Amino acid sequence: MKKILLTLMALIFVIAFALPIKTDASQVFSDVSASHPNYNDINYLLNKGVISKSSKFGVSDIVTREEVAVMVAKAVGLDGKQRVTKFKDVPQSNINSGYIQSAVDAGIIKGYSDGTFKPTTKVTRGHMAAFIARAFDLPKGSKTFKDVPVDHTAYEAVKQLVAANITTGYGDGTFKPQDNLTRAHIAAFLARAMRYADGGSATITTDSIIKQFKADGLEVGQVSNLDNKEFGNGRKEGKRILIPSLGDDSGGRLFIFNDAKSLKQAREYYDELSSIGPIFYSHIHQNGLILLQMNGDMNDAKFKKYADSIDKVVSGLNATTTPSKPTPVVPSIKGEMKVHFIDVGQGDAILIQAPTGENILIDGGPRSAGNKVVSYLKSIDVYVLDYVVATHPDADHIGGLISVLNSLTVGQFVNSGKAHTTETYFELLNLVESKNIKYVEPKIEQLLIGGWTTDFYLQSIYVNAKASDTNDASIVLKAGYKDVGFLLMADASAELEDLLVRAYDTLKVQILKAGHHGSSTSSSLPFLRAVNPEVTILSYGKENSYGHPDTEVLSNLKAVGSKIYSTAQDGTIVVTTDGNTYSINVKEFNPPKVNPAPTVTQPVKETNTTTELVTQPELAPTPTTQTKEYFKNCTELNKVYPSGVQEGHPAYDKKMDRDGDGWACEK
Repeated sequence: MKKILLTLMALIFVIAFALPIKTDASQVFSDVSASHPNYNDINYLLNKGVISKSSKFGVSDIVTREEVAVMVAKAVGLDGKQRVTKFKDVPQSNINSGYIQSAVDAGIIKGYSDGTFKPTTKVTRGHMAAFIARAFDLPKGSKTFKDVPVDHTAYEAVKQLVAANITTGYGDGTFKPQDNLTRAHIAAFLARAMRYADGGSATITTDSIIKQFKADGLEVGQVSNLDNKEFGNGRKEGKRILIPSLGDDSGGRLFIFNDAKSLKQAREYYDELSSIGPIFYSHIHQNGLILLQMNGDMNDAKFKKYADSIDKVVSGLNATTTPSKPTPVVPSIKGEMKVHFIDVGQGDAILIQAPTGENILIDGGPRSAGNKVVSYLKSIDVYVLDYVVATHPDADHIGGLISVLNSLTVGQFVNSGKAHTTETYFELLNLVESKNIKYVEPKIEQLLIGGWTTDFYLQSIYVNAKASDTNDASIVLKAGYKDVGFLLMADASAELEDLLVRAYDTLKVQILKAGHHGSSTSSSLPFLRAVNPEVTILSYGKENSYGHPDTEVLSNLKAVGSKIYSTAQDGTIVVTTDGNTYSINVKEFNPPKVNPAPTVTQPVKETNTTTELVTQPELAPTPTTQTKEYFKNCTELNKVYPSGVQEGHPAYDKKMDRDGDGWACEK
């Protein structure tokens, strides 16, 4: 018996060491968390032996020629044995001498005419493109960039990387070949190249997905090709799958599309077939989009198993994208639109759930609110965002988007294009690039969704990347569903409001999201009269140091008869509309009494390299006894204060506040 046990233990011991043991990069490197945008790439290279264990990976360090030579050489399996090299600055004693010489011999990287290799020289994006194109057998490409001219040394290499879906470049049509490359970035590019070499882009097919269905023990009956009449040229592949247990001629359809627009059209088509009760699953990844549609009597639990199989195929080939929860994307209630003004404290975050099925997130609040935004979205079953809009680069609008992009699947990233130098802004843009999210900079009056003949639309009515102030670079959005309109002002100033009033024949909507959190710099009376909102949403933090909302803004809103709702008072505000009427889930705002604003210290202001504590200039103290202003009646008071005055104002007289609401002589 002992002999048998010993034999079994020995066998288990051998098997345990024979099986590959996966290493988690977040447990190896102190600067690589599981939420890092390049975590999967670094993890992939670590388990492939391309990078070695150490206390830190150095994600933000600029990569050198020596480091790139070693990583690429390991990736393609070159000999790394230390040896004499051709270069006087790479002696045999250099631990990487073998990899450097092997990379040179393979034509991946070259030395200099003076007999040096210059191992510590920093590597640019253009260099990286050339090295990877030489190391891997990549397809020829056709896409060009305005900053990579035909005579550039990396011209052909950059096109090849794009053709292999290793990079997409930037949304402004540039590649930025002269920019230095961080270790995190080279990890992303190299991991994608290795996956491509392993056949990554060629094996995402309907056949490979169906094969996975069968491997997972799922029911698959007769499979047939769908002709090109099913969604035409926008469709890459299409299969009909019969599921016998659902009944005769029952089952579903599996598609792979060429672009997001084609997928959207397909989903809209199935939305119209409401009597069938379709369940949808879609997954965005760098090589295309998948739509699985099932009908008949299949329940959610069974459908989820098919969705999980698709995830297995996609995640194995697109490990750079954080997988979304493998739950079917179910359209919102048909004919209903919801706009969520998410409570993020002092900041903005707005989710539009369109009646056509799209989910659009506009800003994400400060970085500290990022996890809260993600949790809220998941709590209402939003795991895929068709659009994420960064209205302008201020941290109280974009900080939380970093958590969002790390946690959810995103189709398009819409950005004002305003240049900014903060670390938060750089990190966000790098995240968009590393995840291959489509980047868009809208134009004034551009329709992002819908058109003039559709029930729902989303339009950029203003944006200015060249504005001197970040607030006035804001993307101002107008959304509408049938007869109900929304105007979302971001942090637009009164000067910008005046421009909009003069530029547009009408700005009238039912719902206004006031600019700049209720600051005195926005929501001017002429603008509010032009918009004439029935409802105004104020998004700001409780007891904030800026005095938001300003009493003048409240006075102006009162003057135009707008109801006011506050995230600071009631938390997240949800407006639901069927296109004719609307409802709001919270009660109206009860403005507090006006008190003198104390001297405060503002939050840390973010800069490019350092942070400094910015102290607000001390306000002139409000006299204990204010100089009282007297008026005979409201007619006289309104000549000076057309909108009336609030309790606490020197001209306030309780006798003129006939309705006892804290406002005297309001119109």
